[in-house]
Amino acid sequence: MNSSMATYPGNIDFVELCEDVLRSNKNIRDVVIIDKHGRPFEKKSKTNLIHKEKSEMLFMERALEISMGRDFDDDFGKINYTFTERDNLSMFSFPMNEFIVLVTSKSNISPISVARKISSLLRYYKNFNNDKPSKIEIQI
Repeated sequence: MNSSMATYPGNIDFVELCEDVLRSNKNIRDVVIIDKHGRPFEKKSKTNLIHKEKSEMLFMERALEISMGRDFDDDFGKINYTFTERDNLSMFSFPMNEFIVLVTSKSNISPISVARKISSLLRYYKNFNNDKPSKIEIQI
């Protein structure tokens, strides 16, 4: 990850975006921005739940899942997010422009509520670029 690249050419401050997503729910553990090849662009974490040894494979898996899902956009519409629930972890992947916002959390969450809140936050960033969404109340 290169923190000097924290702002995408679309003027989205990914450092701030990661921090806002992390603050949006107390159960969220990690927020990682990955590119379409699964390479990490930015990361913020409370616990470093995603271990470095396996992170490359995990990030590539998420990128491939979103990429393959885009093949069906004409038939079913665009992917808003994907959700994976495991025994000890919940994981969301949100396509955002040329990137994917990967969010991990404790498994004891309300996935639809969390996904809606994060989706709303991401829409705000896409629509208003560098404005700070933490200054507004995100409604579900």
